[in-house]
Amino acid sequence: MSSVEQYEYVFPGGGKGGKTLAMELAQAGHRVALIERGMIGGSCINVACIPTKALIQNARVAHLSKTPKADMAQVRRNVKAVVDGLVDINMKAFVASGFELLMGTGHFVGPRRIHVEMNDGSARQIEGDHVFINTGTTAAIPDVPGLRAAAPLTHVEALQLDVTPEHLIVIGGGYIGLEMAQAFRRLGAPVTLIQEAPRVAMREDEDVTSLIEASLREEGIDVRVGVKPVRVTGTSGQAVKIELDNGDTVSGSHVFVAAGRTPVKKSLGLDAAGVEVDARGFIKVDERLATTAYNTWAIGEVAGTPMFTHASFDDYRVLKVSGSAGPVSDSRARGA
Repeated sequence: MSSVEQYEYVFPGGGKGGKTLAMELAQAGHRVALIERGMIGGSCINVACIPTKALIQNARVAHLSKTPKADMAQVRRNVKAVVDGLVDINMKAFVASGFELLMGTGHFVGPRRIHVEMNDGSARQIEGDHVFINTGTTAAIPDVPGLRAAAPLTHVEALQLDVTPEHLIVIGGGYIGLEMAQAFRRLGAPVTLIQEAPRVAMREDEDVTSLIEASLREEGIDVRVGVKPVRVTGTSGQAVKIELDNGDTVSGSHVFVAAGRTPVKKSLGLDAAGVEVDARGFIKVDERLATTAYNTWAIGEVAGTPMFTHASFDDYRVLKVSGSAGPVSDSRARGA
């Protein structure tokens, strides 16, 4: 058993809110450790908002230049260059701040005590006076027979494609499904979008969603609303067939799932930490983002915060203010 290393502040996960607070605390002279599996700077920079917007911009250029089929290998290189640049900027900021970056995967073995399996094969045990869980969420795969076995794309795998899909089937009509459907259509792929709800972007007003659907159809996307998959056969990247509840069948080469998010909490050992979760699996927090465990907080999506980078940054502000003598900002008083 390795000896336990003591820190004032420990951050499992390095998303926007967590990394910002960790850097500020380290710069103030505190002993801080941040545990990160591999995404320096968080998911936004590596696999979410930044690379997807870079992909969308490449798709927009292809669309405006009337390029019938984009060079996906070049598009991927373009996206990677943007990500690499921001990762480098974040790494330099981490080093300059003075916190210790532990590259590995951690799980709680007791209150505020974490066992870390380092990426280099070694192991460490650390304990923090204060712990801030910032592990984020991952794409949810609906419980449709055959879907998980089909190895569907999520936004992570879709960003790694270096060939244009022969026919992309998108499951989910929220903003992620919509932007990726349009991007890949503009990059030259035939696209079918399947939405269980009666219209896309259900959180928006009906007149807005009507315009969105009309725009997507005008660009050649086959938009199907009010239907849901009931069975999937085949393998994404080769050939897939999706049976719908209205009796129709959709066939394609790839299937992309954008059907919500689930908290990254598996194997975190939250029970050992004394941290409770709600019925949806998100960590229970109060208005100050405190969990049910002593001196343990949760930041960002894993705590049910709206799934946007600016909302995670607002969690940083809540924590910063609530730890001072000033007025407390209430995390429940925010919209997306």
